[in-house]
Parts: sequence; C-alpha cells; structure tokens
Amino acid sequence: MSINIVVLTPCTSVLSTPRAEGSVPALFEFIKQNPLGLLITAISSPSYPYLQSSHIPWVLDGSSTSLDAPAKSRLHGHLPRQNTQVKATIEDASQSSTQVTKDLMIIFTGLPRHYVSSKFYTETKPSTGKVVPTWNYSAVQVYGKATIYFDPSSKTSAYLSQQIHDLSELCRDDVDLIGKMSMS
Repeated sequence: MSINIVVLTPCTSVLSTPRAEGSVPALFEFIKQNPLGLLITAISSPSYPYLQSSHIPWVLDGSSTSLDAPAKSRLHGHLPRQNTQVKATIEDASQSSTQVTKDLMIIFTGLPRHYVSSKFYTETKPSTGKVVPTWNYSAVQVYGKATIYFDPSSKTSAYLSQQIHDLSELCRDDVDLIGKMSMS
C-alpha cells in the first residue's frame, strides 16, 4: 500500500536577501532539475514523532513559465504506507477526509558549491566587522497543505497509476544515463 501526496501551494523562496531568486519560472525549473525533496511535517500524534521528514522525488505539475501567471502549482509525491510519517499523516487526514490540516514544508537543494570564508568580505569586514562565514548553495523551500490519497477507491487507484507513470518518466532519463555509463 502507498500514500500519494498532492501539495497545492505557491512555490517560493523565503529568503529576502539580495541574492534570493524571485523568478517563479526559475524556481519551478530548479525543482524540475532537483526533484528529490525533503518533506517535513509537524503533526501531533499519540503514536508517532511530532517532527518527521522523508526524502522523496516530486513531480511538478501545472507550472507556468509565464511571468504574469500565478505562482500556484502542484507537487505530486509518493511514500510507502509503512513509513511512520505516512502513518501520522493518515491519522491527521482521516479527521478531515483527505486534507492534511497542518502546514508542511518541502526543501529542494542543489549541489553545494563551496565554503565562503569571512575573509572573502573585503568591503564590509573592515567597515563593520560584522561578517560570518557561509556556504554558496541553492535551495527552494515550498510550503502548503497536502491532499493525500490512501483509501482503496478507484479514484486513488487511477491517481496511483498516473503517479507511478509520471515518476517513472521523470527518472527514466537518469536511469538511461547511468546504464550507459556503467556499460562504458
């Protein structure tokens, strides 16, 4: 058995620094290029941990490349029913049919680039002395609520079939590339 999650949410970067990406199409493209996201939930349950996370691949659906389009999109993910995060999620959703009542977060990350020493800040360090080391990295944080499909209905079965197909298509090129590399 399995659970499928559909997150209806604006995709956004929460950083408000000058280096934060504000272009919705760029954020959507980042998610497409880095589909393995960390699903984080905080659900009160007498049986399961409050804070849980799982790495799962996500399919971005309904994204628009138009700069005028709303930032809404759907992320589709799939987890096995045996996962304790799934059990807590089903417990929460069963109180309101298929809608998870708590907010959740998904973090998508790119490859880490490099460490940036505080010595790098030659302009601000002498004048303020307020500099700290950091990492040069890229990430997108997505927030929202989830609709889950976990009952044995025909709607769930159809959704599950489509989800497995979409995930297979998403990962097919990567598998083909690994196969070609191992044959060399």
